[in-house]
Amino acid sequence: KKLHSWNWPGNIRELEHTLERAVILAEGKSISSRELQLVSNRKIEAVQEVSIKNLEKQAIQNALLKHSGNMSKIAIELGLGRTTLYRKLKKYDL
Repeated sequence: KKLHSWNWPGNIRELEHTLERAVILAEGKSISSRELQLVSNRKIEAVQEVSIKNLEKQAIQNALLKHSGNMSKIAIELGLGRTTLYRKLKKYDL
């Protein structure tokens, strides 16, 4: 209902990014309205730069837990090469 009623000023790209972010933040097999994080555009512009790093770190942490530290599975799930994954683990001190 929330997705349907949103204005979508950024059109399909905004919808695409919203869904990608929700999938990253989702802890189970379904996405709740909380993960959609639909807020006014002014707030998105102010927090976007900071949020990207947090989202990436959270995605890596979730994958680490989900795959019990199996780096091959984590890299595949995140769409990263293993060397890139190791670099990001070091970057985020994980």
